[in-house]
Amino acid sequence: MNRAQQAGNARHSKREFWSRHIENQSNSDLTQVEYCRQNNLNRHTFSYWKSKLSRKEVFRPLLPVSISSDTTPGNSSGSVAKNIIRDIKP
Repeated sequence: MNRAQQAGNARHSKREFWSRHIENQSNSDLTQVEYCRQNNLNRHTFSYWKSKLSRKEVFRPLLPVSISSDTTPGNSSGSVAKNIIRDIKP
C-alpha cells in the first residue's frame, strides 16, 4: 500500500471514528461535554467533526470559457487579454 492509499484510509478511519461518536452521543442522554468527558474525547475536536460531517459538500463545476481574438484592425491580443481580465475582476 502506498502513502496516498494510507492517507486515504486514515481519513476514512477518522471520519468513521467521529461519525460513530457523534451518533452515539446524539442517541444518549448526555450533553456533548459529558459524552466527551466520559469517552476521553476533546470537546473542541468533537464539535469540529460534528460541524464538518453535518456540512453538505457542494460540487461547483467549472464552466467552460471560450476566448476568441478580436480581428478589429489595430487591436492586439494583449488588449483583448486586458479586457477579459478587467471584465472578470469583481
